Amino acid sequence: MRFGISIVASGMKEGATLSSMVQDRIEMVRTAHAAGFQIVSAGQHFCAHDQLLPQPIGLLARLAAEGPGMEFQTGVILAPFYNPVVLAEEAALLHAITGNRFRAALGLGYREEEFAIFGQQRADRLKRTIEVLNISRRLLRNETVETESGFYPMPGVALTPGSVGAIPPRLMLGTGTEKGAARAARIADGLYITGYSPPSDVERLVSRYLETAEETKPDLKPLVTLRREVTMGPSRDQALARSRPGWIQTLSSYLSEGLETQALPDLVQDLTTKGDSADLPFIVGNAEECAEQVRWYERIGVNEIIIRFDLHDASQATTLEAIEQFGSDVLPLTKD
Repeated sequence: MRFGISIVASGMKEGATLSSMVQDRIEMVRTAHAAGFQIVSAGQHFCAHDQLLPQPIGLLARLAAEGPGMEFQTGVILAPFYNPVVLAEEAALLHAITGNRFRAALGLGYREEEFAIFGQQRADRLKRTIEVLNISRRLLRNETVETESGFYPMPGVALTPGSVGAIPPRLMLGTGTEKGAARAARIADGLYITGYSPPSDVERLVSRYLETAEETKPDLKPLVTLRREVTMGPSRDQALARSRPGWIQTLSSYLSEGLETQALPDLVQDLTTKGDSADLPFIVGNAEECAEQVRWYERIGVNEIIIRFDLHDASQATTLEAIEQFGSDVLPLTKD
């Protein structure tokens, strides 16, 4: 099992600026590197007025200098809003900057206002994502792409020779559905499971991905990356008590913004009425409890867990402390 950190915005903190947030994330990567984490992941939204969110491509390019030997990835980048040539060019550059340690997880997007910004129909998001993924992968494998159909007709396009070496960046597919997991096995270089998929769904998604990969690409080395949020405390109850209000608020916000998952309404209901859930999509508890949850994910086929630590308007000091604590107390317990 490999571990990474997710560097996303958790809200509009008082006095925050884009400059200050970049500096915070530089500190987070330095701390994570020292604590034994191996991956840095950055997500994406456009004009998200409830968050101050740095765009991932430029941010990861800056952070690469702070984590020598770490891998850098988007998790996720919103594929419908990219021309595949732009995505391929930027992925090639980040791959070069990081010493062949960049990869992109692509997502479909779900916020109506973002599709409006780009003059797109939300109904086209899957077709656009598949087209962007397919064309970008071919370009990054030094192929010439020529097509007159689709959203992105290509008049015999290829990247400049020397843009990508023998090891191209992986393009993964982010999803929370079984159909999406099967699709990732067929057409992408890995599966990225969204952060609020409950454990039972994760198990089904991983199983579908591995089964489809075995059927369609028996020589493929599977890659399953899962994003989780983590709260540690002396016990599960105490950790939940601290994070429950923020999680209820976050999950309710995602529901109102159109994130499609059947599990979210039940999770909000359970957290509100029971205070807990048997299918909680977070890692919660003391070090031993967190390590056992990690080991369960490893047993079902998850290769990597990307952890978000800056939860619910936590201070920078609290976030750095949480990264250090997980590295010192949990990571050693997950090793054979």
